[in-house]
Amino acid sequence: MKYGKLYSANGEHSARQMVYEANVQTIQEHNAKNLTWTRAVNIFADLTHEEWLAKVSGTPKDQPHWVSAEEWHEVGDEASLRSSVDWVEEGVVSGIMTQGNTDSCWAHSAAASMESAYAISTGNLVKLSEQQLCDCSGSGSCNLGNGGGFENDAMDWLANHDFCTLQSYPWAGGRDSRCKSHCNAGVPSGTITGAHKIQGNKGAFKSALNSQPFSMAVLTTDIDQFYGSGVLQVGCSGRTDHAVNAVGYGTMHGTPYFKIRNSWGTNWGDGGYFKIAQDSQSNKGSACMFDWPAAYPQIRGGSPSPSPSPSPSPSPSPSQSCSDYRRWADQQGGTCSDWQSNVYCNTDGSVGRGWSNRRWGRVTEWYDSNGNTAFDACCACGGGNYGAVVV
Repeated sequence: MKYGKLYSANGEHSARQMVYEANVQTIQEHNAKNLTWTRAVNIFADLTHEEWLAKVSGTPKDQPHWVSAEEWHEVGDEASLRSSVDWVEEGVVSGIMTQGNTDSCWAHSAAASMESAYAISTGNLVKLSEQQLCDCSGSGSCNLGNGGGFENDAMDWLANHDFCTLQSYPWAGGRDSRCKSHCNAGVPSGTITGAHKIQGNKGAFKSALNSQPFSMAVLTTDIDQFYGSGVLQVGCSGRTDHAVNAVGYGTMHGTPYFKIRNSWGTNWGDGGYFKIAQDSQSNKGSACMFDWPAAYPQIRGGSPSPSPSPSPSPSPSPSQSCSDYRRWADQQGGTCSDWQSNVYCNTDGSVGRGWSNRRWGRVTEWYDSNGNTAFDACCACGGGNYGAVVV
């Protein structure tokens, strides 16, 4: 009744009851061990392990898309990283989706990364269309058994295409359909410049999460059919086959973890999320999460200022230098030095890891008496004389 399961005649109810009772025993035996994580009865409790894998796992990612050095995320100094990050609490992660019996995890992962990156940059969390990626991007197939797709390729495709809102291009079960020619653009073409990859180690993952959530991959069978709560501690037993999103990190009862957003609905895991140990006996990480390059979309610049700003000056020649506007201060007295030292904004004109939309609103709502934001006035935020950008 809770999950709306209906069984046909001819003994299916009795067969499913036997599977369910065996699974409940497995769950209870695990929980009696008092490990760092617990199992729970969920929407998959009437399936055998093999049936569950057939329903949710994808095609192993055995051909990594290695890229040139300039496309990799630059890892920051670990001493400067926050002790914990939770982008869900920051309000820049959309609600959990249900991929159903499809190979659409890559589309869900790419869409979620784009939603969060755009929300951090603009302060506007827009629900985008996974179905559009299935139908139009050419980054793979969402039909079960057709090989799945690549979330990194979907981000590259979005650099030159409008990304439709979910409302205007609704979810149709994830099966490939004919690409719709018209929709409402939630993120306009040209907003992103492509994908940045992340090195496969916990330091790089934490560094990237100080800036934004990102797409990553895990091995389904290592995640556990009945995960309920706590920090999952597992090794790596194969090749990654399921795309998800890293949305935070922290420590629970002494065990460092990454917080992961899944696409199996809210009736699995901790409301659709799970925590996985940062450390593992495998050099590929827990559930093989370091085996495939993680990635996030690179946003082009920030959002427009809500107040009038001076017209931009011509771009500088190589001999021209960049300097902060003299005596610039926002409406509460914050100077360029404050914005730069607190990493409220970045040299490429994007929002920095030190800024919180949830606490302070959009960065472009902070400006001086002339309407100049930090992006206009401060070199380290992409502004300054001549509009020069310090890199």
